[in-house]
Amino acid sequence: LVDSTITENGANAVSLNGAKMTAQACTLSDNGKNAIDARASSATAATSLLKDNGVSAVSALERSRVTLIGSTVSGHPGDALVVDSSSVDVQDCDVQDNDKSAIRAHAGTVSVAGSTITRQGSAALSFEDSRAEVRSTLITSNGGPALEAVLSTVSFRDATIAEHPTDALVLDRS
Repeated sequence: LVDSTITENGANAVSLNGAKMTAQACTLSDNGKNAIDARASSATAATSLLKDNGVSAVSALERSRVTLIGSTVSGHPGDALVVDSSSVDVQDCDVQDNDKSAIRAHAGTVSVAGSTITRQGSAALSFEDSRAEVRSTLITSNGGPALEAVLSTVSFRDATIAEHPTDALVLDRS
């Protein structure tokens, strides 16, 4: 997909099952479920807008690999990115104004670099049994902590974490 808009559909903007997809300079907005729903798939969205979809921007399940580069993710009523037994790479993105977490991962691998995560309704990052690396990222003004981690390994390098109403980092057996 290049310079395309997928909007106002009843379910997902893009559903992938064992498939590969690249979106460049696209808008995936106002769809009934997710912008990208990936199952055992690979998806990349570069310089794209994933906004105001009915559930989440990205659902990555069943060993999927999703990469967002230079994109904006905002206005979702659920977690912006849901990762379950999959991996997500967020580079140079703005993730803002989602009702729940920016990234919720279970048994996932997460990489965030050069991004801004702000004004989420709950914890910015929520990990369970996951591995994550956060580099050169601003995490600020979220409704919960910057990080909630249970049984996870998380590293921060050159990150700025500020203006959270609770503890900044909450680690449970992590």
